[in-house]
Amino acid sequence: MCGAESNEDLYEKQPPISDEDLLDYTNDPQNSALSCSDNNYRVDFLRSWRKNPLNEQARQVFIQNFFAAYNGGSYRQTIVPKELLTEDIIGSILDRHVVYRRQCWLAEHVPLSTAEKYKSQQRNSKSARQATVCTQH
Repeated sequence: MCGAESNEDLYEKQPPISDEDLLDYTNDPQNSALSCSDNNYRVDFLRSWRKNPLNEQARQVFIQNFFAAYNGGSYRQTIVPKELLTEDIIGSILDRHVVYRRQCWLAEHVPLSTAEKYKSQQRNSKSARQATVCTQH
């Protein structure tokens, strides 16, 4: 829905949102120049996915659009069990995907300091070791 073909394209299609625009949206979402709809899908990758009012709206728009597309036959080749077609599950899947896309967006345009890179590498190494231990038992 973002209209981006790649991580590099994501920044162009979803540029940072200014504090003023977000404040304007927060104060009056109906009359703000900033909006999110299925025709104008907008995500604020600079700020938190779950704590930002615009991103909350983007989440709801995506879920509603997904159900409309699925029920309309857009995913005929993919059979999804009915118990997985709930707002909670689709939202959870979207949440994980957006966290990944946000990391890609930030990596492209808000580079980490050397200390932050080192901490990230340490976390990734620790996670990999833990995953190896968990899969061996």
